[in-house]
Amino acid sequence: MANKVRIIVVGKAHDKLFHAAISEYEKRINPYLKIQWLIIPPKTEATIVQTVTSESNYILANLKEAEHVFLLDEHGTQMTSPEFSALLTSALSVSKDVAFVIGGAYGVSETLKNRANKIVSFGKMVMPHQLMRLVLAEQLYRSISIQNGTGYHHD
Repeated sequence: MANKVRIIVVGKAHDKLFHAAISEYEKRINPYLKIQWLIIPPKTEATIVQTVTSESNYILANLKEAEHVFLLDEHGTQMTSPEFSALLTSALSVSKDVAFVIGGAYGVSETLKNRANKIVSFGKMVMPHQLMRLVLAEQLYRSISIQNGTGYHHD
């Protein structure tokens, strides 16, 4: 049975502009990893701090104790695609289940950051959350390609 990767995001359902591309990468990944999305509607609390806390607590409640958690955050560790592939491979060798978390518009709580096994950045620039989902899907496929030597990484 293939390993499972959950992608937990705060936001709206996939925008139709990105849906087809995300689905294409999922189809390519599917023989190696099962992708499961958990899309959490944004919270609207009285303050930004309360919103971040509410969203983060909801994410924390949905994480499994045994899951290896990667938090995507602009302040995380930047790495090359081969380094990201090695990180994913290592995580999947330790835990059958891996989760990637993309927080809400205002970020995530320190508690959620502390729960993450690794905080990863795909660059210093801020991206729209919908685009970040597509970038993550592509990088997961690229990681699988690197692991299996299929050549996609060098195309």
